[in-house]
Amino acid sequence: MTTTPNHVSNANKVAAKAAIVAKREQLEHWSRTGLPFKGGVTPTVGEPYEFDWYPQSLRDFCRWDGSQNSPEIGPFRATAFQTLCSYPEEKATVTSLLAALEKLRLATIKRLDPKAALRDAEGQVLIERQLRAGALLGYRAARQQVRVLAASLADEQRAHRESIAHLSEQLEKAHRDVAALSAEVAALTATIRKVKPIRAVG
Repeated sequence: MTTTPNHVSNANKVAAKAAIVAKREQLEHWSRTGLPFKGGVTPTVGEPYEFDWYPQSLRDFCRWDGSQNSPEIGPFRATAFQTLCSYPEEKATVTSLLAALEKLRLATIKRLDPKAALRDAEGQVLIERQLRAGALLGYRAARQQVRVLAASLADEQRAHRESIAHLSEQLEKAHRDVAALSAEVAALTATIRKVKPIRAVG
């Protein structure tokens, strides 16, 4: 039977997909049973321990071939990152599993090392204090900004009132000027009427 390039390509794709699935299933197993420890023995609280290697990023996952682990884990097949990207659902699942394993790692550290849990709690308290301090600074800055805006608004309102008062004065003056001119025109008109008969007689 002749092997065609397409046949080889399809076989490679199938093998690559199977490799991805096998590694993903191993991550799922760890997410249910816990992360592996060097030597395959789960330590008790207070005992020294070391996690066995496991992928912590997508590129770690792709490079993973089992040689990084204890003999009882694997072997697996390394795959190209682009190959993983060509299977979006698998990529999304692996991403979620890696995040879950990181949470599991932190939880395991807290369980096996009470001091680590205390340090974590102290760290959370420090973060909370920093957040509160930042919020207080933000509140003070916002309050100061409100004060500045209020003062600016008061200045604008005062200037507006002064402008209205000035315009009102000008309007009243214009009314007075018009009234005075009207009186002058009336007086001149009356004078002209008186002068015209005299000229007619002359």
